[in-house]
Amino acid sequence: QMQRVLTALLQIAEAESGTVGARPEPVALDLMLDELGELYQPQAEEQGIALAVSCEPGSRVLGHRQLLAQAVANLIDNALKFTPAGGRVDLRTQVADGRLVISVADSGPGIPSGDRARAVEPFVRLANAPPRDGSGLGLNLAAAVARLHGGSLRLEDNDPGLVARLDLPVGAP
Repeated sequence: QMQRVLTALLQIAEAESGTVGARPEPVALDLMLDELGELYQPQAEEQGIALAVSCEPGSRVLGHRQLLAQAVANLIDNALKFTPAGGRVDLRTQVADGRLVISVADSGPGIPSGDRARAVEPFVRLANAPPRDGSGLGLNLAAAVARLHGGSLRLEDNDPGLVARLDLPVGAP
């Protein structure tokens, strides 16, 4: 657990400072998200949760694949933690107005609008957090990765549930 926390803190620091070792490269998000869907499918099935992936073919951004994959994995992990059996998690991409939005939507309890800004702060675990392991760094890392790529992380109501959107400029570093 301590090693995971230290790794997450290092990734956040790298993303925040912009000192990521590799140069940005074209990232095929449709392929990356399909791989993440396959990776999380067994866990979703074990929990009785429907996991669906719907990506626009050819969805690409200029960026750091490993960091983007970690950010999206954190969002999927959170969605699966909070979604009860019989629920649903949807992973999607959408391109509009020069922006590429990766969304992870769930049918869990969601986050009250007043707590959403606090939820992305480091080490914050909200009152409705399940008693599973976690450090409260997942959303903070996702937000830092989005900023590194010239974008943002938005948490919105999914009615029911939460939708986390990584909003990235297409072709931005």
